[in-house]
Amino acid sequence: GGLLGHIASIIILGSMLGVLIEMSGGAESLAKTLTGVLGAKRTIAALTIVAFILGTPVFFEVGFIIIIPLIYGFSKVAHVSPLKFGLPMAGVMLTVHVALPTHPGAAAAAGILHSDVGWLMLAGIGVSVVVGIVGYFVARFINRRHYHLSINVLEQQQTAEVPDLSVNAQQTRLPPPNALVIGGLIVVPIMLIVSGTLCQALLLPENAVRQLMTVIGTPPVALLISLGLASWTLGIRRRMSLKKLG
Repeated sequence: GGLLGHIASIIILGSMLGVLIEMSGGAESLAKTLTGVLGAKRTIAALTIVAFILGTPVFFEVGFIIIIPLIYGFSKVAHVSPLKFGLPMAGVMLTVHVALPTHPGAAAAAGILHSDVGWLMLAGIGVSVVVGIVGYFVARFINRRHYHLSINVLEQQQTAEVPDLSVNAQQTRLPPPNALVIGGLIVVPIMLIVSGTLCQALLLPENAVRQLMTVIGTPPVALLISLGLASWTLGIRRRMSLKKLG
């Protein structure tokens, strides 16, 4: 009961944040922006970064379902096997699911061992970045070989929706939120939790900033703040988009 009380709020609030990002089209927005910044030749690296970002609040099983349309869409455009994109994306997303305490395993481990979630999050981010980079190059090596795809996979690739990377993308539907907004909503709780941990380590107990950040940096409070920002920001964008569409 004590362990569930420690991790239940983290899992529930993190899942709610992930659903808001998913339903708003945040994954597609991140993919388009990073692909445009890094260039077409670095599409695999861009999508791997997208998987890392999305994997922070979203469970691996759910997150991979979200990115599957991106994998098939971009592989259709590039005329390559979906494994070229899917293998490094799945690897980094699974690593984040294991290492970051926004997910059940790491959060439960922190509760059992009475570890500080902020320090665990810093360590988890470091591990995930290293594994993501190594996994990216390992996936490139593995994908040097041409793998035969099943008929079902080929059909899914052919029927996949091609991502529109143009600036004037489909004015008739609600545009997805800006990539910076999505990235900010994911980074905010991480920064609050880490800041709370650092304030406890560096400031005196009677310091007002430490006392404030100790409360705000508590994982459930940090996630609740980010969830509130997400609801408010995405809600305002939706209302403004609906007014523009008439």
